[in-house]
Amino acid sequence: MALESLLPEPIRSRYALKLLGGAMLIGLLITAISATTVIDVADSVRDDQLRSMETNAELEANALAQWVDGNQQTIRALSSHRGLDPDAPAETAAVLRRERGALSTEVATLSLVERSPATFSEGTDERIVASTEPSYVDQSLSVSDVNWKPTVGFNFNGTDDVILSWVYTDEDEALVAIASPTPDGDHVLVGEYRTDVRAESFTSVIEGTETQVLGGFTAFVLFDENQTNVISPYKGNRANTTIGSRILERPPAAELNGSVLTDTSVKGYHSVPGEDVDWVVVKEAPRGNALAVSESVRTDLTALVGIMLLGFLLIGAVIQRGPLRSIQRLARQADAIADGELAVDIEDDGREDEIGDLRTAFRNTKAYIETIASQADALSRQAFDDDAFEAAIPGRIGAAMADMRGDLRRFIDELEAERERYSTLVEQSKDGIGVVQGDEYVFVNDRLAEITGYSREELVGTPYATVIADEDLAGADEQARRVLEGVTASDQYELDVETKAGQRRRVETTVSKISHDGEPAVLINARDITERKRREQRLAVFNRLLRHNFRNRLDVIKGHTERLADQTDGDHAETVLAAADRLATLGTRARRIDRLMARDPEPTTVDVTAVITEVLDELDTTEVSVDTELTESVSLRTDAETLRTTLSSPLENAVRYAESTVTVAVTTTAAGCRIVISDDGPGIPPAELDSLAAGTETDLQHGRGLGLWQLKWGVDALNGELDFDTADGTTIRITLPALGEAANERDGDGDGGDSSVDDERDDSDDDNDEDDNGDSSVDDDGDSESSDSDEENGSTNKSDSDNTDSGTDSTDT
Repeated sequence: MALESLLPEPIRSRYALKLLGGAMLIGLLITAISATTVIDVADSVRDDQLRSMETNAELEANALAQWVDGNQQTIRALSSHRGLDPDAPAETAAVLRRERGALSTEVATLSLVERSPATFSEGTDERIVASTEPSYVDQSLSVSDVNWKPTVGFNFNGTDDVILSWVYTDEDEALVAIASPTPDGDHVLVGEYRTDVRAESFTSVIEGTETQVLGGFTAFVLFDENQTNVISPYKGNRANTTIGSRILERPPAAELNGSVLTDTSVKGYHSVPGEDVDWVVVKEAPRGNALAVSESVRTDLTALVGIMLLGFLLIGAVIQRGPLRSIQRLARQADAIADGELAVDIEDDGREDEIGDLRTAFRNTKAYIETIASQADALSRQAFDDDAFEAAIPGRIGAAMADMRGDLRRFIDELEAERERYSTLVEQSKDGIGVVQGDEYVFVNDRLAEITGYSREELVGTPYATVIADEDLAGADEQARRVLEGVTASDQYELDVETKAGQRRRVETTVSKISHDGEPAVLINARDITERKRREQRLAVFNRLLRHNFRNRLDVIKGHTERLADQTDGDHAETVLAAADRLATLGTRARRIDRLMARDPEPTTVDVTAVITEVLDELDTTEVSVDTELTESVSLRTDAETLRTTLSSPLENAVRYAESTVTVAVTTTAAGCRIVISDDGPGIPPAELDSLAAGTETDLQHGRGLGLWQLKWGVDALNGELDFDTADGTTIRITLPALGEAANERDGDGDGGDSSVDDERDDSDDDNDEDDNGDSSVDDDGDSESSDSDEENGSTNKSDSDNTDSGTDSTDT
């Protein structure tokens, strides 16, 4: 379009002129391309013909090499003929004549010549014993004018050797001789071959091609189909020709090949391969014959360009007189339809050609557009039952309009249902939900109003800072800023709100970015955690009381009870001491579980075998036999402290409740390791396992201690699995995966059937409750628990008890 704008207005407004201009431009381009093509074709034809001539020379050279090799093999074979008998010249001559008759006409003579193997010879004085040429018999070898190569002469390296002579002439006939010794080594069979007969078999692909064979060192003509220039310098002055000079300059035995283009001819040349052959084949064709195709291409392309330009002119005239006028009229009618004038009339003039088809198509398109417009108008009004939909629209657009109608109706229905469902979810949510835009609430649900004590009407339009405690306002602003700026997709924060009545409540808020009325806003989910925080405070206080006040009170009771036991004879004091010991152990185990649950695992490489051995070494196993099936070392990536705390409960109870034998085994698994602890004791009571399976304890279903829960929570913390068998004693199977690198995640929370062992086996064992092994650690608040050993073992130093007031305790707060 930008190029067309550069044309004059008369040309831009008339397609025929543009067509003519385009045709002329195309004609010029085609003419230029044709000229370039002619040049390229000429160059290509020239290069192809040069390569063709060189290839033809190479093929001829290879064929000539095969001819020489074949004749050498023939002479070598005939030299071993049994009919060659120097003592019977007549019979030998008959054999030679018979063999020559069986060969081609290229063989001029076959002669049997004497030889002196020990004497160097130039091949002139040897006597001819027998020959197909009678005049040669009893003559010296020089009678045949054979010109043996100076570097070889008439000498052989052995009876299997074959030599080739120079090309020579004998009475104006060009010959080449091949010789090979007879098996006795004292005679030689010499065959003379006519080179002019061989030259008659030269082949060429271009008419008028002349083939010559030149000497590879002398550049003299050796073979010639016309037999006119044999043994003469190539072209009369070999040094002034390209091929002759290359022959004279080439190193000995170097391959020679190439092509030459002159004003009158195209030449290709190639040296004949072979160690004994020093010939070069030259193919020369007239330039006019070799490059005739270039002229033909030039003539044909010129005629083609002329015909093409004439065709363009005729096509332009036909288009201007026929279709263009009708197309111009249809264009004006189409413009009117494009301007919204659907009332425009597209006449039917009865044409049956493509222009008539185009008019009919325009009329159908007009009716099509009118129907689409009426249905689109009905859809915009959401009048899904309008009469406009009774008219069918064919094709993909009709199907699309029908789908749009159904989808739009369904979308509106679903949108209404979704809005109603969303409103229900928001209003029934247990969390307070609000939308803040700018710094004001633009929407709140009833739960947020209930948390703050304001009504929904009071909150909407009110700055959100109104209900946030002053000290938390900066954090709330930062939380909203991070979400709005895209620093984080959502953010969670705890803060205090002040209700309308002036009370403070602790809430956990989660904020995220949304779009409200096309503008960015912040969606707030607020959960009231005031009661949860209070419960956590109460638990912390109760834990403090259990860890310090409860322990100190037990020390007072145990001290006074020991003094009472020394002053009385009954068992009542011992019973009180035993109960106090159990309570002390229970408190210690509670603290141990508290530490277990309060810390996150810190995976390191732990030797499970060493941990089990250390725990067993701390237990009193004099009453039972402990059998261990432990490999030297089982490494597992897990939390060492949690693992030790977890294994202490089942190992202590197995030793305590076993009748005679405890078995401990550790094996490796693909994911980690498995620990199996077995004893032949009374077994875990079903009620204890039922409490663990239920995941909680009630007044009617509960355990009698914390050992079972310590094991269960420890295995859960290590991401492991727990199984047991109480059919014959107790067998506990603990499967632990590696943590932190190849950990196997478990589904669920470990409840639903996984069980553990407890330290109380049945009601009758209650008097023998578990004890502790003297853990010494630091509580969460930093107070030392170094006295745990005494209180867990159920004994108190009497001197301490004497100095303890039964009614007060300095640590009881």
